Amino acid sequence: MTMVWKIFRPQFWQLDRRVRSANRLVMAVVVLLLGFGGQWAWDNLIRDKLSLLGSDTAVTLFAPMLANVLMLFLFIGIIGMGDVMRLLYQSADLELLLVAPLPLRTIFVVKLAQCSRVTLLPAIVLALLLAAFGVAQGMGAAFYGLALLLLLAGMVLVTAVIMSIVLALARLIPARRVNVWLPIAASLLAVLVVWGQQWLTNWFVRQEVLLRWLADALRDVAQLMQLTLALAGAAVLAAGGAYLIFARAFYDGWSHLREVTARPRQAASRQMGWWLRPFPLQVRPFVRSEWLLLRRDPSRLINLALAMLPVLMMFLPLLGSSRVAELRPLIFWLLLAMGLFISVTSLSAETIPAVGRDGGRAALWRAAPISVRAVLAGKFWGNAWPLAWLLWMLFFALAGWYFGFAGWQVAVLVTAVSWQIIIGAALLLPFGALTADLQAEDSAKSVSGLSSLLALTLHGLFALLNLGTAVCLLVHWRPESELLLPLQALTGFSPVGWLFAEGSTAVMVLAGGQLVALGLVALFWRAAERKLENNEL
Repeated sequence: MTMVWKIFRPQFWQLDRRVRSANRLVMAVVVLLLGFGGQWAWDNLIRDKLSLLGSDTAVTLFAPMLANVLMLFLFIGIIGMGDVMRLLYQSADLELLLVAPLPLRTIFVVKLAQCSRVTLLPAIVLALLLAAFGVAQGMGAAFYGLALLLLLAGMVLVTAVIMSIVLALARLIPARRVNVWLPIAASLLAVLVVWGQQWLTNWFVRQEVLLRWLADALRDVAQLMQLTLALAGAAVLAAGGAYLIFARAFYDGWSHLREVTARPRQAASRQMGWWLRPFPLQVRPFVRSEWLLLRRDPSRLINLALAMLPVLMMFLPLLGSSRVAELRPLIFWLLLAMGLFISVTSLSAETIPAVGRDGGRAALWRAAPISVRAVLAGKFWGNAWPLAWLLWMLFFALAGWYFGFAGWQVAVLVTAVSWQIIIGAALLLPFGALTADLQAEDSAKSVSGLSSLLALTLHGLFALLNLGTAVCLLVHWRPESELLLPLQALTGFSPVGWLFAEGSTAVMVLAGGQLVALGLVALFWRAAERKLENNEL
């Protein structure tokens, strides 16, 4: 473990330097926003409901959660298979680890720790829920320690399983086909996990003895310790199995993926050029190179393929249900909200680092006789957002047909999400260029976490603006529509009631917000052009 700490220690030094070099004013604003937001959440959302966690009903609800938490971790882990693939085979520290005189088990532990971050977000959410439950129930310190060990064991178990899957796929799939088959395999696995979770839930609710035992474990430290030891034992077995696969397949898979494929024939190259004709001559090389890089990066393709899975997970239980017609208005708003907000995550990983991803290659196009505007335009049109847009359009067409939406209702979904994706991409790309560090050794770290957080905040606010705009337009355009029925029950909530208010105030405010968004796009693009022209990056 001492050697593992020595390997990770430079990363903590880099984090410390980034924190020290961060803009103090921006950090102060973020801290104030988090502080006031946390205080508002405590006063309005948490304090009054914390007493509910101390009831017997809360114990009954938390018991099934302990059984489904592994399925949640596994689902999130499969969504993060692209990151696991990159951390295993494409991380910047890999070549240094392979040439260093380190035992194989040390490299495995390092990679296991790095890959476990794909399950970090659900672990944090569940840790907060368990902590709130423990406070409400008046549990002692032992409960919190065992809950933390339980979550860590779940993270290790799921990470070991995902690593085993990725190691096997990287070894078995031909190098030329890994970019195609790995996203397909990840998508199929995620769908299987969704179906498995439904089957597990249906089976679990009938196990009264097991539910009672888990409910008692939430209050009895001795039983909670037994549960933690059982899950820790499963995590050790899974990690041991992953290590055996790692020892046998890692080096072969690494060399397998580094194979140099044959250069495509010139005839095929000419056939690929027809779709570039609508773009200006200076823009075409950047569009082409961006699409080629996207095809060669399994992690980016996997993230694109898996962006729709949360939506599928939400609506798979409705397939074949007799209540589809009854729930159609609610389904419409769920589709719209998920389309607007999920695009935030699917676009952020692709669009924000679009310029910073070039790294040292940026010196080539900065020295070439090509305008910066052409470079940014090529980065924009060569980005992955058109693929995301096509996926959403196909999904809305199928959803509209299956759920029986009218043509104008499908048009509202398509228009709102198309506006969100296109304008959102135009907003995030220059913002990422403004904050990119082209000197970063790892292109994945070319944009700081704070910059990504600010960009996601802007995109999230834009999604809220578009959701409010869609509601307001329907209120004034189709006030008799059944789609408004679920929202009319929420008019007591002031933001929703404001959208239903008579007069043109809401329309004018939302239209002004759209103009501000377009103004920010133009402002960011001009600022990014000036910064690139002045070679400040």
